[in-house]
Amino acid sequence: MTSYPYPILDYERAEDPKGELIPLCMRMKLDLAGYKIGLGDWQALPRTARDVLLSLAVDTDADVRAFKQELARALKETDDRCPEALPSSHSDDVAQWKAPREMPSAVEHLAHEFNVDVKWERLDLFARYVLWYLAKKGKARRFLSMCHEFQSHR
Repeated sequence: MTSYPYPILDYERAEDPKGELIPLCMRMKLDLAGYKIGLGDWQALPRTARDVLLSLAVDTDADVRAFKQELARALKETDDRCPEALPSSHSDDVAQWKAPREMPSAVEHLAHEFNVDVKWERLDLFARYVLWYLAKKGKARRFLSMCHEFQSHR
């Protein structure tokens, strides 16, 4: 099994054993790159191209640039596709979960609702993204489950 810098979550593997859906680790990378791709674009990529994209880190600006280049290359080679740029306002969303100092209000609201002490500043980039994404999408039960999972790994 290939090792990735950010995991495909257990629940994602259980719900999508064939890996046809875009995992949250890839969604995070796309958000950091300021791009979006459709499910059809993801599914059109050969498995090897998906693995390469999943294996890339996005911890630094240079990492993000390398990811963007690889994504563009992979999509270009696959039916001459291109990633779609997200609107500039999207950077506000990224700032909400990327910064370890201030917990986003959506996360804070669900944490309070479930009486969960989320140690936001101790979470890594991916954990913050997952909790923010689930809170933003209103996936409360999944949010609670991931809070417990992330807190137990600290």
